[in-house]
Amino acid sequence: MYVAETNNVAAKLTDFFEGLSANPIFDNNYFQYIKDNEWNPRTYELYRANFFYRTELTVKGIAHVCGRSAAVNDMDTLILFAYILSEETGFGNCIFRPIMNTHSGRT
Repeated sequence: MYVAETNNVAAKLTDFFEGLSANPIFDNNYFQYIKDNEWNPRTYELYRANFFYRTELTVKGIAHVCGRSAAVNDMDTLILFAYILSEETGFGNCIFRPIMNTHSGRT
């Protein structure tokens, strides 16, 4: 593949992924409700517990779809769900960094 073709493919993928964020599926009344209402420690605890209860198997389910789509060479589904998997796992950004052990200098 030539550089120009690679750049064209990269541009198409970038446009595709950026278009995902504008998808109407993300216009969810629940998310708008959360944005519009003030949180307190009790509501935060409730929403946090509800979120983890509902999403406990999300990553495993998405990984399963990736595996099955790869097995049957369904590249459209694989690309889409690989992106969703990356999104669900924070795009590789570590939110919780290990605490440095000050005695040994290791984490």
